[in-house]
Amino acid sequence: MQNFHYFSVHYFNDWLYWDKRFIDMIASNSDKESAKALLDAAKYYKIVRNFKTIDEPYRFKKAHEILNTVESISHDNVSDKVLELAFKFENSYGTNAILAASKLLWLKFKSPVIIYDSRAYNWLKRKNNKITLGEYKNYRDAWLTEFEKVLPTIKECCSELVSVKKFTQAYELSDSEISSLTSEPWFHERVFDKYLWFNA
Repeated sequence: MQNFHYFSVHYFNDWLYWDKRFIDMIASNSDKESAKALLDAAKYYKIVRNFKTIDEPYRFKKAHEILNTVESISHDNVSDKVLELAFKFENSYGTNAILAASKLLWLKFKSPVIIYDSRAYNWLKRKNNKITLGEYKNYRDAWLTEFEKVLPTIKECCSELVSVKKFTQAYELSDSEISSLTSEPWFHERVFDKYLWFNA
């Protein structure tokens, strides 16, 4: 399905109900609350299995500490940062979780992190992209190549979300707040994620 109006409003509601709440809580000054938000996000996005219970005062304390070692991210170093975090998770939890690393880094930084996903990988592979399972950089490059092809359409659809706000969880937001949110590059990227997951 190519209906980016659907994928735009789908992510719009997901952002308002899930991602925004996770991100706000992860940014909390309370380490315990922030770690709890990571755990909640890991459960919701089905990556919690990558983090077996270890001896710690509260669940995800170690994951929270490891995530906080990443202080900045750029287009130049994002692939290295994802792999480094996945390796650190493996040292502590026994699983090299690129998907989990990319997802948690996205919740902390958003763009330029692209979420690694097996369903999206399968879709990219079917489009004859030269990618190998578990290789983040090639996956991200292929993802961005396909994304650029439909970005104008995604931007146009996202710009129309303000007109349907009364049908969404954003009904109390101002038009300018919605326009600002839905014009963000990371918002467009997440709409494309929805498209990939649906069509995979």
